[in-house]
Formats: sequence, structure tokens, C-alpha cells
Amino acid sequence: PQLRRLLWMRWFGVIKGQTPKEWLDDLRPRREEFAKMLKEARAEAESINCQQSAKLRKLIRLDVARCFSEASRLSCGAARCALREVLDVHLVRHRARRRSEQAYCQGYHELAAVMLLVCMDGTWPQDPAVEEELVAKSEVPINDSDRAVYRELGRSDAVAADTWVLLESLLYDCRLADMYETKCETSPEDVCHPEGEPVVAIRCRRITMGLRRVAPDVATEVESWGLSPHVLLL
Repeated sequence: PQLRRLLWMRWFGVIKGQTPKEWLDDLRPRREEFAKMLKEARAEAESINCQQSAKLRKLIRLDVARCFSEASRLSCGAARCALREVLDVHLVRHRARRRSEQAYCQGYHELAAVMLLVCMDGTWPQDPAVEEELVAKSEVPINDSDRAVYRELGRSDAVAADTWVLLESLLYDCRLADMYETKCETSPEDVCHPEGEPVVAIRCRRITMGLRRVAPDVATEVESWGLSPHVLLL
């Protein structure tokens, strides 16, 4: 479990190397990017010139305050602070990339919270005695050089940065952002939905639109069946 976050990063394709040292080489630039953008987010929070970002930050704070309040590990001050940092950096990164979709949708905070738990669980022990016990129980031999790499990979002070890395991959590489409703004018390929159409139908249609991008042949075959998206997904 101390390396759980690394497993998720491998699943998402965030780290592509074959050895712990290569994983660290993949991850260091992303952590440095997070630290740089966090400074930008904090400076922006003190500025009064960006009203749109201020509105989104207010929404983020409201969402974080009620996010999984029944879970003690996520309702503590440290976890909520980390969640705010992750989502504030997401706003900065989104603006830097000039993406067409909406910067933040309600529900992103829940994805971020799950990724935060993954990273909190995947933290290398700081207690030398606990580390020795872990290494002794490992089925794979861990030498001193690998141990130093694992310490850096599983740093507790990198939890927020790694959470952000996983969230970005989940939203844009795995295309979960397509599940969230955005304004019609921000998505040129979207067809404006009829007034009063259920949100679930809108989101289901966005899944099929995402399928066109990643597997156009499959999307063409599916669309030839003539089923509405929400019926198809049932």
C-alpha cells in the first residue's frame, strides 16, 4: 500500500519508465510544475483583478467544505487544505492550456478527494523502524539505492502534487471531463441540448461524443443502431 499512488500513476500512464529511478525522472517535473503553479494560484487569490477565477475559487471552497464530510480523513483541515490547493492549481493549469471546456465543474472535487486518499495511502513510511519492517516483508528485494528512490517517490509532502497529477490525467487523458456538463458555446462539437433535458441524458451524449474521438469506427457502428445515448448505456 505504501506505493499505491505509483500503481495508479502507472495505470494512468503518468509514469512510463521501467524502474523506480525512471519513475522518479517522470514524476519530478510534474511536482515542480505543481509547486510553480501553486505560487501563481496563491498570488492570484490575493489579486482583485480576476473576478471569474474568484467566483470559481469560491465555488471550490464551498464544494471542498462539504466534500465527504462523513469521512474523517477527508474532513480534517489538512486534507481540505490539500484539496483546495489541488483544485486551485487545476484552474491555473487550465487557463495556461487555454482549454475550451469549463475550468471547473461541480463534482471535480469528489474525483480529487478520491485521488487524495490514494496518495495519502501510498506514502512511504517516515519512521525508520516501520520502513525496516516493510522492507523485510517485501517479496521483492529492495536495496539501499532503491529505498532512497522509494522515499522520494512516496514523500508525504508531495501528496497534493501527486493528487493533482492523477486528477489531470483522470479528467483529460481518461476523458472523465466529458462526463460533466459545460456551456454549449464552450464546446463547438456539442449540440445544444433541449431546454429541460435531464442532465444524465446530456452526460450520456457526451460519452458517445468522446467515443468518436478515441474510436471513430466503433462510434459509427454504435450510432448506426439508432439508440439514444442514455438507452444505449443502460
